[in-house]
This record gives sequence, C-alpha cells and structure tokens, in this order.
Amino acid sequence: MSVIEILTAFLCAALSGMGVGGGGLLLIYIAMFTDTPQKEAQLYNLIFFMCASASALLLHVKKRRLDLRVISLLALSGVPGAVVGSVILRGLGDGAVGTILGGFLFLSGAASFFSREKQK
Repeated sequence: MSVIEILTAFLCAALSGMGVGGGGLLLIYIAMFTDTPQKEAQLYNLIFFMCASASALLLHVKKRRLDLRVISLLALSGVPGAVVGSVILRGLGDGAVGTILGGFLFLSGAASFFSREKQK
C-alpha cells in the first residue's frame, strides 16, 4: 500500500466521520485512480463504510441515542433491499453499475444542496 493510498483512506475516514461523505469520495478515488473494476471498488467502499459505521454505532449505543423501533424498520426494509440489489447487480456490467451509482450520487448531492438552500 502506497503513502498516497494511506493518506487517501485517512482523509476519507476523517471526512466520513464529519458527515461529509468520505465513503463516496473513497469510491471515486478507487474507481478512477486505480485499476480496480467498479464492482470491486464498491465492495471496498462498503467494507470501509461498515468499519466506519461500527465505530459510530458503538458511540451511539454508549450515549443511548438509538431508537430500536426505527432500527427495526430500517433492517426489515434494508435486508431485502440489499438482497434484491445484489441479484440485480450480478447481471450488470461495470459500466452500467458506474452509471447508476453516478446518477444516485448526483441526485443525492442535488437533493442535499437544494435542501440546505431551503433551510437558510
């Protein structure tokens, strides 16, 4: 692992911890600046996100900030959604996966931008 890769991972982890979206930035780095196929880059990004989420989960458990009803609803919808998404992704090529992901990132960014404008 090179120094640039270590610094990139550290920067993305720091941004992710601040709620900026470092996981998405890590995915962009992996997909664009390494020879990693799109699906594999997304796998690395998910592993990164699970590690970051685990540390955040421990903090929220310690501070008792979890609503078990909400967590249950999210799990009941998230697990089947993940299975269906996985089955769909198996049939798509890297180009289609990258295009779909890029579209979601664009829509998410636009929604975030316009919701902040309304809050001001």
